[in-house]
Amino acid sequence: MKLVATRVRQQEGLSYSVGSGLSVSSQDQRASLSISAIVNPQYLAKLEQCVQEELGRLLGEGVTADELDKARQGFLQGQKVGRSSDKAVAGSLTSLHHIGRTMAWQADLEKKIEALTTEQVNVPLRKHIDPKESVVVAAGDFEAKPGGGGGE
Repeated sequence: MKLVATRVRQQEGLSYSVGSGLSVSSQDQRASLSISAIVNPQYLAKLEQCVQEELGRLLGEGVTADELDKARQGFLQGQKVGRSSDKAVAGSLTSLHHIGRTMAWQADLEKKIEALTTEQVNVPLRKHIDPKESVVVAAGDFEAKPGGGGGE
């Protein structure tokens, strides 16, 4: 979710470190979306507001063709690079075997990803992501200390 990082880091200047990830289980019907940032505690409420607004924008406007193309290219390039070493290929073969899949299955998955349309991405996003159901976890030292604690 590049837009969250762009908003939080470049537009709002709230954090130097922002990331997001999607984890999809290969063994059951489970997935999780995570967004993380390192932020000065005084900006936590603003960070939460920005993230909620960007999630709302994503769900309302959807992923654009350009965003999908860039994400697809990045993912597929990462897959190719990941197969550039014998150790990585052996690891993939082991992981795939563990769940009853083959490299042919992986090649078929990559073809499906190449053929994805924005509708095929946006429909499940809107179906499965509800910003109101998100969980916010804040961890750190929130006690004010004399003369310290930057991040501004």
